[in-house]
Amino acid sequence: MMFRYMAILLLCALSLIVLGALVTREVQPLPGGFNAPLVSTVQPTLIWLEQAHVFMTWVVGGLTLGLIGWLQWRVRRPWPRSLGLAALLILGLEGWLGMQGVRSSLSPAIGFFHASLAPVLFSILVAIAAGVIAQKERIQPLKDPGRPSFRSLTVAVSVLTLLQVVLGAAYRHGLLGVLTHILNALVITLTVLVVSIPLIRAFPGHPSLRPAALGLAVVTAVQVSLGFGTFIVLLIGAGSSTTLSFLSVAHGATGAITLAASLLLTILVWQNLCSSNPKT
Repeated sequence: MMFRYMAILLLCALSLIVLGALVTREVQPLPGGFNAPLVSTVQPTLIWLEQAHVFMTWVVGGLTLGLIGWLQWRVRRPWPRSLGLAALLILGLEGWLGMQGVRSSLSPAIGFFHASLAPVLFSILVAIAAGVIAQKERIQPLKDPGRPSFRSLTVAVSVLTLLQVVLGAAYRHGLLGVLTHILNALVITLTVLVVSIPLIRAFPGHPSLRPAALGLAVVTAVQVSLGFGTFIVLLIGAGSSTTLSFLSVAHGATGAITLAASLLLTILVWQNLCSSNPKT
């Protein structure tokens, strides 16, 4: 029952991110990357997307409240309950930032924080789901064979992925150039390969580490491909507006999934591996 509930919540949260990206795409950027004010009488499509975005925000908020109540009632471990409260706090902040953008002109700073927090919220919900669905039996941790340890490397991947999400949001809202975003994408791709391939080879039959590492590698490849595809379309001016919208929205959505996948792998590695060196 709770598995289905979490699946619905995650699907709604991802839909919320997609709708937000569509709203951003409908607001035509002005020179310098700044967004035009949201004038409801200009674009009927924008009105519908905004209403759908607000509706989905209430849906995700209600489901998150239900999740928090269940966590406080049924879950004894403190970290899933703390993450639930953090998710509610971020959701409230996201709603407030979104309403500021609708009531007045969409400030680049407000849009930046709004776009940056959404993938973080989705990742926290994925982490809660991992804690809820995890087996009740405590698995004996295996020795971490990595040098440096896989525990340290997965933390680095999560931090770099979060940085990439922030850089992407800053670029979309005209606060930063695209070069830093592209360079960090190359760094993340290399780091994910350095972590995922040895982890898969070290634990080829592990029921959770291998799928999580493989999933992170796949979603990272898709994310980078969509990003470079979007950049090439913008650079050469080819393709229709629909093509560009699809690429940019898909790029933003997979960015949230990539961040969640990196956090999930980090959690699983720290749960299933122990380092022989206490400092790592």
